Amino acid sequence: APKRRRRRGNLPTVDESTSNDDRDDNNKNIGMPSKSPVKDRKKFVSTADAFLDELEKALKPMTFCNDIFEIVRMRNESGKSLSIGLKPGHGTYIMQIDETLMTLTLSSPKSGVYTYTLRGNGDWAGMDDGHLMKGLLTRDLIQQCNGLPDF
Repeated sequence: APKRRRRRGNLPTVDESTSNDDRDDNNKNIGMPSKSPVKDRKKFVSTADAFLDELEKALKPMTFCNDIFEIVRMRNESGKSLSIGLKPGHGTYIMQIDETLMTLTLSSPKSGVYTYTLRGNGDWAGMDDGHLMKGLLTRDLIQQCNGLPDF
């Protein structure tokens, strides 16, 4: 039988003439996130705020099946944030919107800190490896809490 060899060379590239939607399709194939398609800061902020609203709504049912599961919305110099306080020893999750860099940062007591950009399809994808924020948050929460987010 012939030996199979791994193909050499770089991953496929996307030229600048490709639209954001095409880039997102290509990025799904190679596992890399696109830059935020939202260039207007006001539009980014409104989209990010809507995401925090969605997140809060998805997490709300978990408050009823955990002794301590406190959801807090705040605003600081970077932008708005949402935090989830768990029972002592389990830590706090923080989702922080950075309006200047147009990113979302998740600080997880299980997985550490990750930064996300907004994809054209509305998903928040990790800047390092393209994983989805909702997936990582769900994975971490089900290891520490009862229930799961209603995304």
